[in-house]
Amino acid sequence: MTSKISISSKLNGLGDSLCSMWCVEGLKQAGMDVDFFVRPEHIGICRLYHERVFHKDNAPLDAVTLNISKTETQMAGRPPDNLSRIDWWWGWAEEQYSGEFPAGATPKKPQLLNPFVLRPELENTIVIAPECCFYNRTWNMGHYGRLVHLLKEAGHEVVAFVEKAESKVNEINGIVYHYGMSFEGLAMAIASSKLLIGNDSGPAHIAGTVGTPCIPVHAVMPPEAVWNYYSDFFPAYPDDACAGCGFKADRGYHPHTCGKMCSALEGISAGDVFKIAEQALGQIN
Repeated sequence: MTSKISISSKLNGLGDSLCSMWCVEGLKQAGMDVDFFVRPEHIGICRLYHERVFHKDNAPLDAVTLNISKTETQMAGRPPDNLSRIDWWWGWAEEQYSGEFPAGATPKKPQLLNPFVLRPELENTIVIAPECCFYNRTWNMGHYGRLVHLLKEAGHEVVAFVEKAESKVNEINGIVYHYGMSFEGLAMAIASSKLLIGNDSGPAHIAGTVGTPCIPVHAVMPPEAVWNYYSDFFPAYPDDACAGCGFKADRGYHPHTCGKMCSALEGISAGDVFKIAEQALGQIN
C-alpha cells in the first residue's frame, strides 16, 4: 500500500514554496503520494512540477507544516555544515509525519510534468530581476544601473523582469522591460535565458529550479543556507564579518537596522558582480 503525506507550506515567499518542492519531489520519487498546500498565487508554478497542489487553507489537520519563522529561529547560531532550508524542512517533515519515511529518501530536484516552451528571443540574454519584498535583501538600484551599463558595454543583451510598470527599475536606461508576468510565465522566460542576476528572492529560486545559471546578490543569508541544492550558482556575497546574520545569531542581526537595510549588501559593487558574471559565463559557455 502506498503511503500518503500532506505537506502544508506556512511560508511567505515564492522561493520558500519552490524550496519545499524539493521535499515534495523527494517523497514522490520515493513512492509516496503527496498533497502539497501553498499560498494561492504559488499554485500555478508548483503545478508545473506536481499535480496535487492546493490552497493552503484547505490543508487537513494532520498535515506536516513547514514554518519559516520557526526554522530561522532554530537555525540561528548553527554551524554552516549542511545549513540549508531544504535540509531543515526535510527533517521537519520526517519528524512530524506519523508514519515512516521511505528508507534512503532525500530531497530531489523538481521535475517538470511537461517541457517548457522556450522563448528563442531570450536565448542569449542576461536577465536582471532587481525586485524583492525585503528591503535588506534588495541590492541598490544604482548598483543595478551601473551593472547593466558594464554588461551592455561588454556586448551582452540585457532584459529586466519586473512586477509593475511603475517600478523604480525604470530608472535603469537602455534595457527592455517585461512587466507583470505570471510566475509560470516567469519560469519559462528564465529557463530560456543564459543567466539571471538578482536578489535573494523568488526569481533566483526559479533559476535554481529550472536550471538556469544565476548570480544571487545577497548578504543577510549565507550561501550554504539558501543555494546549496542548486547547480551553476555564483553568489555575490561579501566578506564582511556580519554577513549571514539572518541565520547566524553571533553575527549581530538587529531588527531595527538590519531589517531595513544591509550595509554589507550595499558594499557589493557593480564591478564585483560584473567580474562574477564574466567568470560565470566563461564557465558555462
